[in-house]
Amino acid sequence: MIKLKARLQCWQPFDEQQIREMNNIFSNVSEQKSMFKLIWLFFKWLLLLQIVFILFVIISAWLPNAGIRKNITKSLPSVIKEGDYPEPMIKKRKHGLDYSMDAFTMNIIFSTDNDNPLKSAILASSRHSDLPDKSKWEQLKFSIENESTEVNLNYPRYWHGGTSLFRIFFLFVDFDGVKSAIYLLTSFLFVILGLLLFQKSTWSETLLFFLGLIFVNLYISQFSMQFSPVLIISLVASILLLNLKTTDFTKSLVVFLVAGAATSFMDLLTTPLLTFGLPALIWIHISTNSELRNRFKKLILLGVFWFGAYTLTWFTKWVITALVTDFPIFSNVFTEVLYVTNAASSNLLTPLIININQLPLVLINIIFLIQLLLLLFFFNPKGVDNAILYIVVAIIPFLWYLIMSDHSVRHYWFTYRTLSISLIGIFLTFNALLDKERLIGWINKLRLLP
Repeated sequence: MIKLKARLQCWQPFDEQQIREMNNIFSNVSEQKSMFKLIWLFFKWLLLLQIVFILFVIISAWLPNAGIRKNITKSLPSVIKEGDYPEPMIKKRKHGLDYSMDAFTMNIIFSTDNDNPLKSAILASSRHSDLPDKSKWEQLKFSIENESTEVNLNYPRYWHGGTSLFRIFFLFVDFDGVKSAIYLLTSFLFVILGLLLFQKSTWSETLLFFLGLIFVNLYISQFSMQFSPVLIISLVASILLLNLKTTDFTKSLVVFLVAGAATSFMDLLTTPLLTFGLPALIWIHISTNSELRNRFKKLILLGVFWFGAYTLTWFTKWVITALVTDFPIFSNVFTEVLYVTNAASSNLLTPLIININQLPLVLINIIFLIQLLLLLFFFNPKGVDNAILYIVVAIIPFLWYLIMSDHSVRHYWFTYRTLSISLIGIFLTFNALLDKERLIGWINKLRLLP
């Protein structure tokens, strides 16, 4: 095709207008082929992941119950006294754990039917008493004491991939052992990410990135079965991006696709945007080898791959549920969507205000003020491109709160952690616009003064 274009351009009987038209035709054909390749890449990986997810939940549900139930029963006496929402470190709601959902997850794990692994995994069934005021730990106790009775509660709108994963953990350890494993794994990933960031950026960028995580108390996710999957996916995706060549955009697309699908598979609607936002900020930082317009298009495409994988993986679960069970999944999902997006109980800004107020605003504003003052004297116009992209990503959590308004109000004490994306994005925006060479030169001059 290239040779043909060259010949056409040298062929004198065609005037310049005709040659331009032919070039446009070749260009359009090339763009169509590229689009087809992207679509094929997306659906090829998405289909593969759905197969892996189905096999994983079946294999997990097929694991023998004896050892798993023994470890869950062993866990109960030490945790039932802590209640559903303990605050182990700092006595504030935003530092709290959601043991209610962890207990619910353990109930599903305990109630798994080895004889019907597919249906059991799809329905995520458990046993509950008729007393609604019982804590989830009390409900787990009821399930243990009534092991031989039929399950009476289904929770199939999620994949419950985290439940399937932690079921494997309970084959070997009790609840404390599971939490220890999560803590060790996430700590290791934090260290690796910190080392890679420091290696591929500056100490200031690394510090600002981790400050954004610290200010949303992300540490609490290291002790929770419910919160940890999103954290693990975010860290792994960020580490993978830092190890990729910046010119290999196809692999970046695959990372975001897998992150989106894995989030839908593992998460129970806690802070899913973290698995897009944190890797996106990393990608912006390392992808400085092209013009702004091209990078913006690529950022949008990364978002399309993440969001497409996230939503279609969820939809796949609903289709499978409808095919293999008689559960009215689509009416259940429709009711839930209305519930989590309902803004009737609050005005438009309530989700934003209540989540922002969970942040240590005094410390954050001090950092913003220092960065702003430095920009007044050491502005770097070369950093505008990066700054624009950082701001685009930083805005996304606010749009999420507006869409998921009721959910963001009811569960503000953990949904506010999504704001780490905004904090890091704004921190890095100021940092990109700062002329560090001039600043260092000014500091060195001050040192030379008598």
